[in-house]
Amino acid sequence: MKFLKFIIAIALIAGSFFAGQKANPANIKPDITVVQTGIEERIEKIGELASIEYSYTNADKFTDKKTYADFDIPFTTKGFVIRYDGVIKAGIDVSEIKVKVSKDDKKIYVTMPKAKILSHQIDEDSLEVLDENNSLFNKIKIEDYNIFQSTLNKSMEERAISKGLLDQATESAKEIIELTVSNVKGTDGYKIIFK
Repeated sequence: MKFLKFIIAIALIAGSFFAGQKANPANIKPDITVVQTGIEERIEKIGELASIEYSYTNADKFTDKKTYADFDIPFTTKGFVIRYDGVIKAGIDVSEIKVKVSKDDKKIYVTMPKAKILSHQIDEDSLEVLDENNSLFNKIKIEDYNIFQSTLNKSMEERAISKGLLDQATESAKEIIELTVSNVKGTDGYKIIFK
């Protein structure tokens, strides 16, 4: 009789253990809505994804002269040479990422926006005037530096893009998004497809 009570007690303990395991949400596989929401929340937390930086040092020359009827006016040529360091950051805006989870073929489709330049900063401490040529009749003004700097920034961004900055930013962003998505609960066995 003692043996029978012992068996019943073991059966009750085992039954309550298995019932507890089934009731435990940690063991329930999340449905697609939960998985998709989890992925979207994780991606949202990233904010702006600056996935690559392009650092450079640049030096360039500015010249300007006054003209009249397509003729250069003597003694009006001004110019300067400046050197500076800058950093261009490229990446994607994660608020534009769209995610679709397909349970049927176990795939997670991620639609990403095109990479773009997110910021371009000049290190003001690195700015150095290497040469300056002032004219008596055409003085160098602070606006000359500002306009020239703006032109240089545009040309440096074009140079960085021509060297593959945006392509690298896209690939780097994909790696970060893939890592982020694969760490979401319920995505085991799913393949991530970028569109």
